[in-house]
Amino acid sequence: MLPLFSGDAERVLAFARRAEERGFDGVFAFDHLFPPGAPADRPSLEAFASLTASPGARAYYNARRAGGDGHHQALRSLGNRLVGILHGCLQHHTTYNETTAWAHRPDNELKAAAILVFTRHGHMARHTGWLRPRYSPVYAMTALEESARALSLCWGVIPFVVPFDMINPENTIEAAVKSMLEQSRLHKGDTVVIIGSILVGDQIVDAVQMRVV
Repeated sequence: MLPLFSGDAERVLAFARRAEERGFDGVFAFDHLFPPGAPADRPSLEAFASLTASPGARAYYNARRAGGDGHHQALRSLGNRLVGILHGCLQHHTTYNETTAWAHRPDNELKAAAILVFTRHGHMARHTGWLRPRYSPVYAMTALEESARALSLCWGVIPFVVPFDMINPENTIEAAVKSMLEQSRLHKGDTVVIIGSILVGDQIVDAVQMRVV
């Protein structure tokens, strides 16, 4: 077992070289973010590295710090959250997706009135439902009848069939929000989370947005 989390990379490499010299075929590292029994101020290398690679992880860390956590406490909380996300990926046989992994954070922190997910085949809405948002229903907007029927079987997901504007996604979002207002599923002044595509310049990109309707 390599002596990881020591903050001394050369020590780790030295052990690996000694193992190779003695004929070992491989060396092994901890499969957890933190070794059991380590001190509270131990280096949190994996969680720390995620701050530069994941906007969702950075936002989570910043929220913990703003709430009064110290640096190491916030990293430990982030590490635990990452373990939960990766466990969910294994449990549901899906790959990590930055958008869905952190989509529930605005909902749980701001108690959004709803989460609107715009999806053609239902994958994004299904993943959002798996996250079990605490306060908000998940309204799945899809252009395909078969996708809506499949999503009706997903926990916490309420599907709607709406026409998609493939040129300007903003038109689709505005039409869906208007329909939710007319059905009294949303009300003027509500805060909602919108997961879907937006037009940025001449490119269509995936995004998670907070809006007040």
